[in-house]
Amino acid sequence: METAPPTSLRDEVAARLEQDFAELWGVLQAAAAVSLRNQRHGQAAKAMAAYLAARGRLAISAFEDLASGRRPVLFGINDEGLRAMAPYATIELPLDAVLRWLKAVHERLVEHVRSSDPAWWADDSGRGELTTALGVGRDGVTPYAAAAAALRQQLSATSP
Repeated sequence: METAPPTSLRDEVAARLEQDFAELWGVLQAAAAVSLRNQRHGQAAKAMAAYLAARGRLAISAFEDLASGRRPVLFGINDEGLRAMAPYATIELPLDAVLRWLKAVHERLVEHVRSSDPAWWADDSGRGELTTALGVGRDGVTPYAAAAAALRQQLSATSP
């Protein structure tokens, strides 16, 4: 039996995504600022942003599937595939365009979380599918937080 109202879990997930995105956005902006001196930082930031935007699109698709009464289709391309494709998918795009894309996807994703049906969160299997789609692990770590940590580590390892 569910101990907390489903809306509280939904609101917690939305708040966590917002909080982690704000932290990630700061790290991405720092990487963009130093990318003029060190192109590797710009490429790393662009690849990370593209990966997260693609992952966010998968999560949005899961919400759209649920809204249509279909089981979310989360298979096909795996996480490693998204990471591998990210640098190639954005090779012609400037960093600021990729960052705008990520921000737009993030805003749409959080909107989907906030407007989603609490009944989805009440159902154990539905909640599991949604948290998998969102990339929120059992310990609450989101891809945004993990990406911010990885990018911060890259920036500090190569900074003068």
